[in-house]
Amino acid sequence: MWKLSTPSAGRYCNVYPATAQNVAEAQGLAGQMNARGGTGLLDGMQLSLICASDAPAGLEPILLVLTDGQPHEPIQTILDDTKTRNRRDRPDGDDNVLASIFTIGLGAQANLDFLRQLALQNEGKFQQVYATQDASLQLQDFYSSIATPLLTDVSVVFDYATADQLSLTETEFHTYFWGSELVVAGRLLPGAGDRLTGEITANGAGGVVVRYPIQVGAVLL
Repeated sequence: MWKLSTPSAGRYCNVYPATAQNVAEAQGLAGQMNARGGTGLLDGMQLSLICASDAPAGLEPILLVLTDGQPHEPIQTILDDTKTRNRRDRPDGDDNVLASIFTIGLGAQANLDFLRQLALQNEGKFQQVYATQDASLQLQDFYSSIATPLLTDVSVVFDYATADQLSLTETEFHTYFWGSELVVAGRLLPGAGDRLTGEITANGAGGVVVRYPIQVGAVLL
């Protein structure tokens, strides 16, 4: 358990490449830490969001929370504080989240409901990892799924002439990762036939806005 003693993020917010030397130094530092029986998530979340708000242009902040225990602060306090800071601290004033938050519950003692809620309200996803012999492989699979963000602020817009707008599921996505899928479901309008048209817009590398037209034959079920 550790505590943030100053509101300044300072040296904690530096970005380091994942070289073999840096990884070895990080492992050595982690090996020197002494756990004292607490899971202090609130300070860690606050510091992480300070770092995310100071991220260099062109980088997509992603927070990853891994815990095998119960937070010692009130759960609702963590949820409310994180949700507020994750939107308030965006430097561009956008009301979307500053950083997607992904959570991992390791073993049977983690508060899975809390971790799931923390991820869902911050545009991330939750993963349970079982404390078995292949736990490291489970972690590697999860890390790989979020290792390469390709697009941010993805918006899927279907033409009013082809899609029933009230029937659509989620059409706004914070981040699209390489190898992942974005799914939007809905109904075609009676006069649309089997055609579906629209446009996908997103921020690509360097914040450049990219546009992809939607012109496909719909699959009728």
